[in-house]
Amino acid sequence: MLVIAAQSFREMFRKKVFVLVILLTLAFLALYGTGLYFANKNGPPDAMYRNIMLTQLYSAGLYFASFINAFLVVVASAGTISGEIENGTLYAIVPKPLKRGEIVLGKFVGLGIMLGVYSAAFFSSILLLNQLASSWGLSFLTPQGLVKALLLFCLQPIVLLGVGMWGTTFLPTIGNGILLVMLYGLGMIGGIMEQLGTVMHNATLVKIGIISSLIMPTDAVYRKMVGSLFGTGAINFLTSGPFGGITKPSVWMVVYTLLYIGLFVYLAVRRFGTRDI
Repeated sequence: MLVIAAQSFREMFRKKVFVLVILLTLAFLALYGTGLYFANKNGPPDAMYRNIMLTQLYSAGLYFASFINAFLVVVASAGTISGEIENGTLYAIVPKPLKRGEIVLGKFVGLGIMLGVYSAAFFSSILLLNQLASSWGLSFLTPQGLVKALLLFCLQPIVLLGVGMWGTTFLPTIGNGILLVMLYGLGMIGGIMEQLGTVMHNATLVKIGIISSLIMPTDAVYRKMVGSLFGTGAINFLTSGPFGGITKPSVWMVVYTLLYIGLFVYLAVRRFGTRDI
């Protein structure tokens, strides 16, 4: 399994699409950093409004970084097994003394480590840009909140990866890619509806958001991350806004998310073990 994990990790760095994602990431960071500089340069002098602006800019960067993360997950996992079946490279691996479950788990671990490293670097880059651009400092951040937020930011792509590993065991590459994009969009729209429902005191919208989070919990993990990052002490109210977390999922949502990932990896192992290739 470890051999497959190491192989999957190395292969991802050799793919042209990974280079494209890195270029997109650098372009995003350059644009985001420029925006931060001018926003902070002409920011409001009042401390409260200044903190609101800083938290909104910070959470906006993390929100759109999650999009790029999701894009990387789709290109990394959509064809990780189905693509190798289609081009025949998997037939060189299957006859070896390896259980099919080890192939699935190896690919999941290898891609998961790659996504974790990429996400941690992305999160750190956004934090660094905010610290460099802010002449007032980010006094509202705490070490505990940053660590929790970093772990949750790295968890988001793993959620999508778990579903992608399941889909790639029986769907063609394009079909699995569409499934992942649709599910990610469902979670995102549901999360926005839940936030709006809370503001409008509309129980139906809140329920729709909760159900969508159970189907695809990526947005719930994002809201939990924002709550951990900014929702401390006197500035708790600053987590509101389109990129914030008016309603913060409980720790049980994180537990559910971990079980969710485990379930889809288990289903992927079961499905690939019985697939006729």
